[in-house]
Amino acid sequence: MNKTQNHAGTQKHAGTQKRAGLNIIKFVAVLLVLTIIARGASGATLAVVYITNPSRSEIIQAVNGNATVSSTDTLDIFAPEGLTITEIMPVVGQSVKAGDAVAKLDMHEINTKIIRENAALEKMLLDLETLERADTVDTNSLSNNQRYLNRANEDYNSVKRQGEADVAKAQTELNKALEELAEVTSRANAAATAAATLADNAGPNTDDNPDADSEIEADPGASVKPTIDYTAEIAEKQAAVDRARDSLTNAQKRAQDDLLNATRRIEDAQSSLSAAKQDHERNLNRHSDAVEDNRISATTKRLEIEEQTLILQRLQALQEDDGIIFTDNAGVVAKVKNKNDITGKDALITLKDGTKGFEAILLLGIDDADKLAVGSTCEVTTGGGSMYFTPTVTGTVTSKSQPNDDDKVEVTIRLPQGDNSPVEWTEGQRVDVSAVQDHSVHEMCLPLSALRSDNTGYFVLQTEQRSTVLGVENVIYRVPVMVIASDRNNVSVQGPISRSSQIIIGSSKPVVEGDRVRFS
Repeated sequence: MNKTQNHAGTQKHAGTQKRAGLNIIKFVAVLLVLTIIARGASGATLAVVYITNPSRSEIIQAVNGNATVSSTDTLDIFAPEGLTITEIMPVVGQSVKAGDAVAKLDMHEINTKIIRENAALEKMLLDLETLERADTVDTNSLSNNQRYLNRANEDYNSVKRQGEADVAKAQTELNKALEELAEVTSRANAAATAAATLADNAGPNTDDNPDADSEIEADPGASVKPTIDYTAEIAEKQAAVDRARDSLTNAQKRAQDDLLNATRRIEDAQSSLSAAKQDHERNLNRHSDAVEDNRISATTKRLEIEEQTLILQRLQALQEDDGIIFTDNAGVVAKVKNKNDITGKDALITLKDGTKGFEAILLLGIDDADKLAVGSTCEVTTGGGSMYFTPTVTGTVTSKSQPNDDDKVEVTIRLPQGDNSPVEWTEGQRVDVSAVQDHSVHEMCLPLSALRSDNTGYFVLQTEQRSTVLGVENVIYRVPVMVIASDRNNVSVQGPISRSSQIIIGSSKPVVEGDRVRFS
């Protein structure tokens, strides 16, 4: 009995150990599966990084920028002085060709100026006639200047009649507008009165209207007819009155201005007549000297007459062209005066045509501009070309401006022309400019995308492998570096890195020190 029990107990113990071993194996298997699943899930959420190794490379330090091409040659379009600009056709940057209309001037002012300049020319011709007869004592000067005064008076009367006609016409228009307004107002008042009367007659029988019942009985179907609304018509007629009144005011002002100018011409003529009288007295006493003086004066007067004739001819041509100015040259508009400006000695419009060369205008910060000196050269690269060749020429710095309000300096670069340039320049063309300052080879170079910075300085992110419960992983850590040199593409750094260091140059999402990552 005891042996049987002992044998059964031994078998039971062996079975228990076997089951325990199987359970351990199952646990390890499950743990291995969970580890694989966890590692896979973890790896799927990791950022993908792109890495590179430091290398030996050339750093080209240069001042770089994007410049605008501008022609150095300018052509100015002038207009007679003292006229109001009513329209400027082209805008800055627009191309024009010979024969294009570019501006329009006030026709009324042109007509008035022709009268004034014609009178001045006639005065000059009379003066020349007097000077050419000065070999004898001048006896006709007084009559000539009197004749000029008479013509000035005639011009005054002509201007006065024209002004009075313009004012009378404007007054007539105003009177007509006032009459029409009064007529509409009268009809509106009459309609309102009639409506009020109908309303009173159609009202209820009261002590004040004892006959109301009888009137209603006489015409039980009667009702108050709606009145016509004259508000819009009255407003329209009032606007017409206002316009007519403004026209009258303008006509009166213009007439006053023209009379003032005509009066001044009379005053000039009177002054000339007075001077002629004095000249006559002096000539009697200094005849011999007057002959030589008059010869010189006549020569000067002829030049003045030529200039005055050209002015008058141009005004008359403007009059024939309805005040429109046309350009004789093609080019790109660089500068224009504004509408309502008064023409003067400065140009009405300035064109650039590039016949005398082009330059590139480059805006740089003060520090970069200080690296360039007048006379230094730089490479100018244009767009276009092919995959094997990009047009590049050498330009020369010709000037630098003072810093503007934004601390920018305008650097002017002369561009090669003709046979010295493979490029045909155009106004407003954009070009890349590079002025090389230094060529040097550096041992530890990285792409610019590898360099990072914060308030503590520059650094790079490097990866290293670490063993964890999930296996070997790639972990990021930060490496501080010092920048030695840089150009558009690369940066030379100094720090605790080697040629075998794996430096991050990009990632699928933001990464920081301590992050686990996987490689692309």
